[in-house]
Amino acid sequence: QVSKIHRIWAATAMPSGARRRLPSYRQYAALAVAAAGFAAASFAVTTVAVFAQITGLGAPRWKLAALRTVVAGGRSSAWLQASSGTFTKAAGNDADDDISPELAFELLDDIEKVDGEEAQELAKDEGIAEQIAIAAAAGDGNRMELDVMQEADAEEKVKNARQVLPSSAVYDFESLVKKYGSANDIIEAHDVAAEMGLTATADKVKNWLNNDLLPDIKNANKYFAEFKHASGSRLVLVGTNHHLRASTEFATEVVQRERPECLVIERRLGDDSLQGLTIPEVAYMNVAMAKPPGVFRAGDTPLDLAGNFQDDFQWLRAFPSWEDVGGPAAECLEFGAAFDEFARQRQAGEAGGPRGGTLCFADTDVRQVMSSGDFGLAPSLDELAEGGVMALRDLRMANAIRAALRTHKSVVAITGEAHRAGIIQLLQQDKDISMVNLGAPAGKPVWHKEFADGGLQWERELAGLSKLFYRLMETFDTSPLGTFFDWEALKELQDYKEESERRLRSDGISAKPAAPASSDLARDFFARGLAATPKDEAEFRSWLSGQNLRHEAGDFPYENKLLRKKAPAVPLGTIREG
Repeated sequence: QVSKIHRIWAATAMPSGARRRLPSYRQYAALAVAAAGFAAASFAVTTVAVFAQITGLGAPRWKLAALRTVVAGGRSSAWLQASSGTFTKAAGNDADDDISPELAFELLDDIEKVDGEEAQELAKDEGIAEQIAIAAAAGDGNRMELDVMQEADAEEKVKNARQVLPSSAVYDFESLVKKYGSANDIIEAHDVAAEMGLTATADKVKNWLNNDLLPDIKNANKYFAEFKHASGSRLVLVGTNHHLRASTEFATEVVQRERPECLVIERRLGDDSLQGLTIPEVAYMNVAMAKPPGVFRAGDTPLDLAGNFQDDFQWLRAFPSWEDVGGPAAECLEFGAAFDEFARQRQAGEAGGPRGGTLCFADTDVRQVMSSGDFGLAPSLDELAEGGVMALRDLRMANAIRAALRTHKSVVAITGEAHRAGIIQLLQQDKDISMVNLGAPAGKPVWHKEFADGGLQWERELAGLSKLFYRLMETFDTSPLGTFFDWEALKELQDYKEESERRLRSDGISAKPAAPASSDLARDFFARGLAATPKDEAEFRSWLSGQNLRHEAGDFPYENKLLRKKAPAVPLGTIREG
């Protein structure tokens, strides 16, 4: 019954994803009774409350007359006469006055008590239920649904007839805001929608724009910290917003300026991160994301603007990457861009380092989150941004950066801004590492409160349902320094990217990426000694000196296994030779 109501609501209120005028609460009530097909008026009230919560429309306010209509739709005249006294609780309310959901439920509870058994019998009788549905819809049982759909279709036709206006491209959050004029324009439009009772997100949008996005745009080139090691080596730590091209550009500029021997990035083994470096992300976005869903038309109202913004926002956040490799297409472009510059310097002979230069995947390794006795699905990676897992990730990245700093003359580390404060604090615990320059203040680590209480919250997480936290704690010591790749491996990744971009230009988004899945790439690189996950610094130095540690690639429980049933040979010789 609830599913049917949801279907009717979706068809009448928002068919084909379009924003239509939403039915009134009175219409919701009639739809609820008609779709349910039984006499419990309280079901209608409950349904409206549930829909209000799901759709963000806010708490419903019932008209007294509307409540009487709903009750009348499900009760005999004799029964209504016997229960009419219960409406005296609303004394002082005119028919068009609002009454609270609480009072509506109270009235309905009293009505139910008058003759609950009769109500139950009515609900069981399909013939009476059909009459109730017809009465609730004021005639033909399908009339209300058809009328609302016809009205919505007519409004949509009028809207579509208006002239389409030009709008700018959307490729990150900053360009999204510019498309709609300014943050204030977006906030004002959502305020109008909130006043009409059509959204409950106005405050969230305002808070996100003013407290998160705008500061990140302003400070994109200030989220950094510079360190010096006692040995003379240098580190630049860069914090980014994963959805801002300004962050991507700054990360690239730092790599270009520093020419590091080692590039450390917030990527991991066990998912699509390795194959993700072979995807020409910007080229793919230019082809696949050329037309955002938000369309400007002559005569648009603030409500239209708010709706278009929501459409574009969700589209930008969720649009899949090429063949669904990794996360959304517009997310985390800074890592691929920094890698491109790192590779370009080596191809041009402008930089080198141990093994020609190394790339480190410093984030938490998720290859071992499933033990041999586990069944079912792997723990959700949504936990990566929660609780103790954030502290583990900061510790893992700080360890990898420290190892790189002790073995290379220059290092650039790129992570999300949420990690910068934690990594700074952890690096400063090493007496041989000193911070020599700080951009924007980093504040406190996101885990400082949990750390201050002695880790009690983390203990509760370990004892509770945080399966990912538990597994990462168990396996942390097996890969404490991250995974490193040498220039030969990176050159092959870059070759795959160039071939993928050629295919994209030739065949469009129907083309397939050139590189195999991350697990296949890793198996090949580890077998040939081009990659290593050292257990300590001594083992790391052995690998840097040219030794093949013969590590196993392990499992990749979070990679996209839908890309191919059978991976091509690794590496693709035609690419390397071309």
